[in-house]
Amino acid sequence: MLTDPEIATADVFVEDEPLFNIGNMAKEAITYFAINHTCNKFCNMAALPKLTFVPSPDDDDYEVAA
Repeated sequence: MLTDPEIATADVFVEDEPLFNIGNMAKEAITYFAINHTCNKFCNMAALPKLTFVPSPDDDDYEVAA
């Protein structure tokens, strides 16, 4: 069952800083996931596309795209 990560996680702090933002996860966390993720049998079973990075229209950063 898939669920919203904010609902599924407790308040987690690292060195007194919140690990997750209020609301949806921070862009940094999503980027970190995309960089470090290795697709597995569950990704393949769900026919998920590979994650790629595209230039962000708002700044000099990159966005994750499927």
